[in-house]
Amino acid sequence: MKLLQTSISKVKTYIGFAFKANKCVMGVDNLEKISKPILIVYSSTLSQNSVKKIVDLKNKYGHTIFEIENFNEISPREGCKALGIKDISLAGAITKQLNI
Repeated sequence: MKLLQTSISKVKTYIGFAFKANKCVMGVDNLEKISKPILIVYSSTLSQNSVKKIVDLKNKYGHTIFEIENFNEISPREGCKALGIKDISLAGAITKQLNI
């Protein structure tokens, strides 16, 4: 999915809040280490092996996942291709923006 410019701004803000509140997990390896993320967002350029790991996490824990084409515009760190949100209210707000 490609995000609209208005959604990019809001999602980036919500992810920034989660990052500052230590409610954001970055990287597939870190996502595998914890089971808490409610929402997982990842780049469409992520390798197939990593996508499989994310899908396995979804199946195991019931996480919501979204693939985003312009992920680099919302990521708080350069080079990050997957992140998880642990806060339920921020995850809900991001999900609302991604479902538009």
